[in-house]
Amino acid sequence: MLRDFGENGDIVSGKDVEAFLTRLPMLRKGQHWYSHKSDILRFLIVFVHGGIYLDIDVYVLKPLDKTFVNILGKQSRDVINGAFISFERHHPFPGMALQWIILHYSVENMNIWPIIGPSLITKLSKNETAVFQSLTILPEAAIQPIPYERMEKECFENQQQNLNLTKTYAMHLNNKITGKFRKTKVGTPCDEAQPILQILKS
Repeated sequence: MLRDFGENGDIVSGKDVEAFLTRLPMLRKGQHWYSHKSDILRFLIVFVHGGIYLDIDVYVLKPLDKTFVNILGKQSRDVINGAFISFERHHPFPGMALQWIILHYSVENMNIWPIIGPSLITKLSKNETAVFQSLTILPEAAIQPIPYERMEKECFENQQQNLNLTKTYAMHLNNKITGKFRKTKVGTPCDEAQPILQILKS
């Protein structure tokens, strides 16, 4: 599929793709390859086929209909996350992300965790004005109503009676932080997500 991406040469050349594939055995030894391979695959599959990608630790609270397209979501005021993305087929944004990865992802930067995830998505969203105008960037309330650094305390331990989820489509549980929780407390915001936690632990 990646070779097909470079076949017509519109975004990257076949030669560029082959150079990337030559680097791949070394890239797979990177500290964060488990995460980076997911970044590459999500961009590639969504570019080729279109559709919605969700991290496994994203708990959907509202239906996502066919109009829910060309969308990214913020995890904080200044950072856009790739845990929740939706694109029509061949939209230029995932194509540009793949272009950057093929040309610039290397052994020199492979151990920087967000390099082809949140950092790349945020950078492209700021630098590519024309493409940015074709996107909808959802605010934190839509997918990250509780900041990830407060997720453990506020979603699993405290009963947040004042948490307003009316504008929330999905909740990113940030399994890196909350993965230790096998059960939730009744009345906490993450109590509804108990089935997801069981999947993550299976």
